[in-house]
Amino acid sequence: PPPRSQAKAIARAWPELMFASEFIAGHRVEPDVNLLCRKSNSPCQMNDPLISDTESLQQADAGGGEVSLDQFKKEPIQLDKGCVLELWHPVNLPWFRPNQVTRTVADPVVIRPGDVVFEIGAGIGSMTLLFLQKFPGLKHLYSVEVVPQQADAARLNIREHGFREQATVFEGSLFSPLEGRANVIVGDCSGMTAIGRELEWYPPEPEDIGGIPLGGADGTKVTLPFLEQSQRHLMPGGTVYFPVIPNFSDGDKILQAAREIYGAAQVEPAAEARKIPLTQRQLEIIDQSEIKTFRPIERNSTGTRGRWVCEVWKATYNDRT
Repeated sequence: PPPRSQAKAIARAWPELMFASEFIAGHRVEPDVNLLCRKSNSPCQMNDPLISDTESLQQADAGGGEVSLDQFKKEPIQLDKGCVLELWHPVNLPWFRPNQVTRTVADPVVIRPGDVVFEIGAGIGSMTLLFLQKFPGLKHLYSVEVVPQQADAARLNIREHGFREQATVFEGSLFSPLEGRANVIVGDCSGMTAIGRELEWYPPEPEDIGGIPLGGADGTKVTLPFLEQSQRHLMPGGTVYFPVIPNFSDGDKILQAAREIYGAAQVEPAAEARKIPLTQRQLEIIDQSEIKTFRPIERNSTGTRGRWVCEVWKATYNDRT
């Protein structure tokens, strides 16, 4: 291998943390990009963990350092009928358990060979894995997760399932860690009011003490900034996908914003809305809650069962709009 003073490498989009010996042995070398030791910020030696001197520490850290497995547990998690993934998740820290909504949002997404994908709201990486398994020809998938322990779990799951070269997980809010543009953007952000905690779909801890963020009083607190920022990160002709939960968020407000940003003709349903069952106990919680619903829950004739709605929408970026 070349001496350390001449070690050169690609500077952008690290799939994950690597070591000098692995990089020099297994990756192509390009001029004018020096490798630096991650810990000392000095020129690297063999087997030193690396960062690139042309990338921010935030981006270099995207692949994550070593994670202690005693902070995580692995178990099979059912996302939907016939869809079960073995996933690592945090222990003794709040985390969002993937469910049928995860699969509902992922199913209509179309990713072509060579596409760059941005996923906002990675959670523990369940949707990330669905995309990587379904679309092996994608160029690279960049995921962002705001909750540190979930970002670490997502990295573990990507490595566990053998996709360490195809995906990168950043810790951060919305698009803040990302540069450039993608062909496809998927936003699985918190698009629900605090009723999600009362229904125990989200852990009980509020976000100001490390809990999972929710969508504020009308469920749009995260979705609206996501839509506003998404256009700046989408290639012309690219598509952004986003869920709308009309029972538990102001869906009309979200869709109005999407049409103002992308143009009304560019916004359309990505799939038929899915109706998801509620138990009698969940209906009781909704009825007793001080948090209003934005669309009435569909109920059976006796009122003992109900269904809420998950919609998935898409918008295409036409740079003439």
